[in-house]
Amino acid sequence: MINKKILLSLLTIGLLSCIVSAGTWAYFQDTVTSEDNVIKTANLSSEYSLNSGTSWIGFSGELATFGPFSVFNIVPDSTEHTVQSILVHNIGNTTASVSATVTPVGTPDSVADLVIEVGGQTIYTGGSFVTGPIILDLGDLSPDGADSVDASITYTYTDTGSNQNIDEVKNIPFDLAISVRATNT
Repeated sequence: MINKKILLSLLTIGLLSCIVSAGTWAYFQDTVTSEDNVIKTANLSSEYSLNSGTSWIGFSGELATFGPFSVFNIVPDSTEHTVQSILVHNIGNTTASVSATVTPVGTPDSVADLVIEVGGQTIYTGGSFVTGPIILDLGDLSPDGADSVDASITYTYTDTGSNQNIDEVKNIPFDLAISVRATNT
């Protein structure tokens, strides 16, 4: 009598296991068709100009490296002077962000009243480079060359001494790497 109960219990458990297995198998075998989907690919192509946008040079990859630069013949006044004009634009078909990384090279001369900027952001002031990694967000670019980002290197030098030489040369070398990366549109 006990054997019949055990046999009936085992058959019941086996039947329930088959039902559960069949349901699980059916769940993972479900197929859904999605229609009218569009897959888009973006094309990022950037160019830079070293002379205010009159001629453009294509990036090799997504990075352009310039330098090292030095500040020569520092003019002791409060006027902004351009060391190197650099413009970047995007001729691809997706929006892009532009950033610059500045790497000081060697031990630069200390010039207390000199301020050097890249793209309008200070990289050298108070006689030394800004501390930490100098990574500058220069802005976003629309596709198809509609606008450009200004990564120009400029300086201002306010001479507070009375015996400064107007033709002095200061060694403030640094490398500048500009990268352009696609962003979500």
